[in-house]
Amino acid sequence: MALMGYSRRLIATTPVDTKAGKIGLTVRLVRAEDLAAYIARWEKLASSATLPNPFFEPFMLLPAIAHLGTSSDKLRFVLVLGTENASGEAPLLGFFPLEIRRSCMHVPVRNLALWQHRYCYLTVPLIEAGREWQVLDAFWRWFEHNPLGCRLLDTNYLPLDAAFHDVWSDFAIGRASFAVNEHPRALLVAEGTAEDYLARMISHKHAHEHKRLIRRLQDYGEIQYQRLTKEEDVEAWISDFLRLEASGWKGTDAGDAIAKQAGNIEFVREMTRVGFKAGKVMMLAMSVGGKRIAMKYNAVSRHTAFGYKIAFDESFAKWSPGFLLEIQHIREVFADENLRDMDSCAMPRHPMADRIFDRRRMIRRTVFSNGSRFGDLLVSIMPMLRWGRSQVRPDAVMPYLQISTKARSA
Repeated sequence: MALMGYSRRLIATTPVDTKAGKIGLTVRLVRAEDLAAYIARWEKLASSATLPNPFFEPFMLLPAIAHLGTSSDKLRFVLVLGTENASGEAPLLGFFPLEIRRSCMHVPVRNLALWQHRYCYLTVPLIEAGREWQVLDAFWRWFEHNPLGCRLLDTNYLPLDAAFHDVWSDFAIGRASFAVNEHPRALLVAEGTAEDYLARMISHKHAHEHKRLIRRLQDYGEIQYQRLTKEEDVEAWISDFLRLEASGWKGTDAGDAIAKQAGNIEFVREMTRVGFKAGKVMMLAMSVGGKRIAMKYNAVSRHTAFGYKIAFDESFAKWSPGFLLEIQHIREVFADENLRDMDSCAMPRHPMADRIFDRRRMIRRTVFSNGSRFGDLLVSIMPMLRWGRSQVRPDAVMPYLQISTKARSA
């Protein structure tokens, strides 16, 4: 990896009081090149965090730093450390990846954001389960007087799951804030059996149609479903996925195929190699006559799978290979004893995910002031600034975030 070595340029070290009493925690602000010294503690934290978030784990975040083009000068990482043990090492209790930005909601003001690169679909920080109050207390005290001169914090994609949000909201009380948007995301909870779940989610009419599609596909050869299980096959699977995704509209000038940029390719290759070896990458494929026509890509953190990417051969589009693979994917999730749920990571109102995923996960983006007068003022005027922009550029709001009645009448 590109991140090697360790520097002792630890900018802020602040003991804080906690609700539970005088428990000394230390806040350290480090740069990307300093993270290598914390990997073991970082991975341990990820395995016991309040909410799993693979996008902030080492196997995904380190390749993102190295290959996705965000200048390391813009990245900072707030580490909340506990009391040193007998060997002199302090446990890592909180991990907050931050990006220093020059504007927020089109306002030219220096601010901090929970880092969200183009392949990051969740920005909940890693926090030791059972230590949420103390860690968030330490983080907010640091942010209120942060040495970076930033008056605003943009949360990006923060989930409203009770285990995290009940404590997070306690610290939001009384702070000047602006809820930029809030939207539901399709979620699957693997309770019962896959067949009972599918029978509940898919009508008899649609189930009959799926059987018809399968019969038509069988005219082209035997249908097989595969799951990546061998480390020696990883590179071939990555290449097949990149080629399949780029073969359709995503590979055109208007598309966003991974293979269009060398940095994206290197990120996916490194993340997949490291992640698969650690049991954090799940790949599925659907083949017809020995030819792969659909592939599904998940990131896995503890008991939760996260929908990362899906691709299919558009020459087979009328037989819905992506949807058929998704049905098999649901069976795989139910069959995997290590998985309890699946976050689709899909945009709201997604036509496929909303149809076959039975739950919803609320995601909210909020901008907070650090409590300074200037920060409070900036947050206060943001709603008016957004309204003004919507009058000048009514098409600036993405369709899936538009008011429901307007979206349906468009």
